[in-house]
Amino acid sequence: MGILMLIPILLVSIVLAVTHRGAEVPEEPALPAAGQTKEENVQEGPPYTVVIDAGHGGIDLGTDSGYVVEVDMIEDTTDALIAWLEQDENYTPMRTRENGEGLSIAGRADVANSNNASLFLSIHGNYDETLTASGFECYAQTPGRATHDGSLAFANAIVSAMSSAGAEIRGQSGVRYAYYVDNGDGTYDKIIAEASDTTVRSEVTFGVLEKTTCPAVLVEQCFLSDQADCNAWASETGCKNAARAYYEAICAYFGTEPIPE
Repeated sequence: MGILMLIPILLVSIVLAVTHRGAEVPEEPALPAAGQTKEENVQEGPPYTVVIDAGHGGIDLGTDSGYVVEVDMIEDTTDALIAWLEQDENYTPMRTRENGEGLSIAGRADVANSNNASLFLSIHGNYDETLTASGFECYAQTPGRATHDGSLAFANAIVSAMSSAGAEIRGQSGVRYAYYVDNGDGTYDKIIAEASDTTVRSEVTFGVLEKTTCPAVLVEQCFLSDQADCNAWASETGCKNAARAYYEAICAYFGTEPIPE
């Protein structure tokens, strides 16, 4: 694709990017180059090690929209998801951090990498400064990574489960790629691309997706800036419903039968 053809795509992507504040540029920008080869961890059969990353934590509470504090939604959802996985003999769930604790991006990825995890899910909430956006979306590891295909398959399974649970799905398919463009002065611009854009780019994505060597997905569960979205997906019931959808997506990815509700 020529440079002139790429310009409109990038401009549209940048416009999309300005509405997102859920998971920002990695605090550790020295990340692997895009397109690097990674060894994909493969477990031949159950129990599969699945790492659940509750975003933010410690002194980083994420967004406080006035409706809900992001870290509370994240930890409630993580607790409910871990509970489902613990009941299922096909899975060995692990947390990157305990509730109330903080952890670096590298530390979160290391939990998965050092335990030969088969799958990694990072949970976040979204925010829109214009107060007009709502819905669910998730981010896969970007094209060119050895784990991209597995990550994309998991992301699609999550979108399918969330859609079946009644979530509004954003964008073309609910699955997107995020890229950070280094401005050379310590700042970054974020570009959002739809999953249909399979261009292999040099820019890095979210740190936990870059640093994790198994298929990994980052979810934006709802827009905390939208009251209806919060009511549906950040309430006690909403967190439990999202957790069930993530659990069913994990089962779909591995081809196991979910335990009944």
